[in-house]
Amino acid sequence: MSINLLRYDDTGVTSKDDAILHEKTVGQTGIISGCVLTHLGANQVRISSGRGVYKGRDFNIVEEVLFCAMSSGGTVAGRIYVHIDLSDTVSPIELLSVASSPLPNLVDDDNFNDNFGIGDMELGTYNTTITAISGLTMTFSDVISCQNQIEELRQLVPIVVNTNTVTEAGYAADARQLNPNISGSLARKTLGKILWTNPNPTATFVAQTIVLLETIANFSKIEILYINRSTGLLKVSSILRYELFSFPNATISYRNNWNGTTYIYPSGTNFYFGDNRTYATYGNATGTVDNSLNIPIEIIGYE
Repeated sequence: MSINLLRYDDTGVTSKDDAILHEKTVGQTGIISGCVLTHLGANQVRISSGRGVYKGRDFNIVEEVLFCAMSSGGTVAGRIYVHIDLSDTVSPIELLSVASSPLPNLVDDDNFNDNFGIGDMELGTYNTTITAISGLTMTFSDVISCQNQIEELRQLVPIVVNTNTVTEAGYAADARQLNPNISGSLARKTLGKILWTNPNPTATFVAQTIVLLETIANFSKIEILYINRSTGLLKVSSILRYELFSFPNATISYRNNWNGTTYIYPSGTNFYFGDNRTYATYGNATGTVDNSLNIPIEIIGYE
């Protein structure tokens, strides 16, 4: 038969079967617990009891003192590592050390479990002279629990929400919020819609009623773009909808030839503008007079 169920009543599961399953599903190599390295002096390093795993092959260490390899002359680098040889039926795993500069590459067989391969896992490094070691550093990786892996993935994958109010890190904008064709979306609100364009932006603007393309009640903010005839510079005045309705006579006001103040009266689709010199005021506060003539160019509405 060309197919077999490995885990079933009265079937035998080999260590190879288990190792391949763990390697491909868990996919971690490192220390599960313990295996702490402590320098005891000279070239002696104590390795505490613990457990580890290399490509699905788990192992345990009983506390022991390792006499590390040392330099034969000068200062060189050293390494403490786990060496696994699946083809060795007598001693398939060993704790070893090596000292040389540079250190040899660790063996990492891609087909370790399938081909009775050889693999090395570094536990720590050190420096050594002919008399003692120093600078012992643990370099192994800790195996992360499945729950912790899930939490780490959650931190990497942004949470998508359809809202304009979330400001926390780790959240991403819903595609609907980035679509300007959807009413109420963030893109629609920031895009703006031109409600009126001045057909003659170079002429002195006289008091008049302007008819907008839509009623102001459809928008949360209105922007009025001006040009300063003296400097040629553009300026923008913005009024929020609550200002329009709470202070209908105190939004953006016009001083008419210094003889008095004429207000913008927004009502439905109608705006009434005064003429000549202008200043901006919000609520019922007064602004600073602009001594140069400003001409409205566009009125833009934002949802």
